[in-house]
Amino acid sequence: MSIAVCGGGAAGTVWFDDFQVEDAGITNVLRPQSELPTVSVAGKSIVYFEGKDYATVVDSVMEKNQGSYPWHTSPGFQVIPGGKIHNGDTVQVHFIRPNPVVNSSNGDGSTMVCVSEDTLYPIIQNQLKLVDSQYHSNKYFMSHDEIREMNWDSACQRRHLSPGALLADNVKKCDSIMQEVHPGVERFDWSDMFDSLHNAHNNYYLDNGDLTGDWNLIPKDFTIVNWNGGVPDYSKPEINFRKQSLNFFANLGFSQITSPYYDEQDTKNIRAWRDSMEGVPNIRGMMYTTWANDYSFLTPFADYAWSAGPMIVHEPPNLFETITEGEYVLINADVFADPYNPADSIVKVTYTQYDQLNGKNDTTVYTMFQDTAAHVYKCANLTQGDPGTDVTYQIEATDLEGLTRTTPRYTIFHVPSAGVNVTSVKSGISIYPNPAQTTLTLFRNDDEPSTILINDILGKEVAHFETSTQTSTFDIQNIPAGVYECMITEPSGARTVLPFVKE
Repeated sequence: MSIAVCGGGAAGTVWFDDFQVEDAGITNVLRPQSELPTVSVAGKSIVYFEGKDYATVVDSVMEKNQGSYPWHTSPGFQVIPGGKIHNGDTVQVHFIRPNPVVNSSNGDGSTMVCVSEDTLYPIIQNQLKLVDSQYHSNKYFMSHDEIREMNWDSACQRRHLSPGALLADNVKKCDSIMQEVHPGVERFDWSDMFDSLHNAHNNYYLDNGDLTGDWNLIPKDFTIVNWNGGVPDYSKPEINFRKQSLNFFANLGFSQITSPYYDEQDTKNIRAWRDSMEGVPNIRGMMYTTWANDYSFLTPFADYAWSAGPMIVHEPPNLFETITEGEYVLINADVFADPYNPADSIVKVTYTQYDQLNGKNDTTVYTMFQDTAAHVYKCANLTQGDPGTDVTYQIEATDLEGLTRTTPRYTIFHVPSAGVNVTSVKSGISIYPNPAQTTLTLFRNDDEPSTILINDILGKEVAHFETSTQTSTFDIQNIPAGVYECMITEPSGARTVLPFVKE
């Protein structure tokens, strides 16, 4: 058989050649208690009985293949002599059969279970207990994706629910089982069946009914693994469905992981996903998704996971070194254009410095100039270590494609020479010794109740004290070695920040 068809949903021509027609008959017969095969006469109340009027309908080929459904001859329908069915009678046979989601050349594939069968959930619970007993994982990934048949059998029909409600109920039951087997477990699930821009719509594939709105019925603390990289509306190829889908789930309050690669033999898909992630909140990361065990693109995937545009490699100055008054700190960075786009180049690199001196804030932007090495950029106006100055800075780079990347903010404290106590001239507050090892002593001119916070270089609180005396000594022996700030907050709200080193 050969087929020629125009893409994009437009009119075209289909040509079939060298084919044959076979009687599919009664193949792949499922026999759930809720939906055993039945035989009747159309339009009449005549019902025939299995084992009396006709032989038990069993597809032994399907059952022996344990869920694999290769094409095979129908087991047929056999009349039992002496029964009510006679030669020449017209009857209709009703039975439930599985429909594989993805067919390979031999008709094999995976099939969705009936979400309304009560026997399903003890099986899931038992399997999860067995898996958890071996791996003790604190994260579980469910597989609700491309569910192409649902809500046809009597077990689902008698519940009078839409496929969306049936699916959400199944998700919540699976979630309850996971939480019972492993309390506090993180849960992940694919995006497509809950994505209004993907498969969550009316009459998806062979689903009998509407999936719309099921995204409002599943737990919001799931992490959605988003793989919506398609273009469902070929008349509008300019629409970025990746970005729209990511924003759709973000606006619903879900955290997400994106799922690039998908065995495409170039970096365009990876790059497009990484670019679409920009500005979307609660993105937890990217997953290298291969169904063919192809890891040949893992290196560019890792590069793009770091940045879709300019890549900035920067090592902050050694904060354990003494920075004395008037001294400048060298700031440089390695900045790279997109390594998989030979036409890309770096257009601009800037260094932004945020100073705080005696309570006053100042922001200055400097241009970083290219060094003799093509990818090395240096700043000509460097950070100066003035007494009482805290310097926060970041580096930003823009490439020829117009993409801009910014480093996190780094902080440099002015740290006096070893053995020199730090004093705030404005308030008369001082701390010693500096550097300190086990204790830090605070001296001030009053005995007002005050709060003392010890913060690390990223501003994270590592110790908290209260004092109402002029001289107070605090135990800091459990604080790791490093550079810290001692923040004193007075009843008036006034704050004094003094840096020190913990050895």
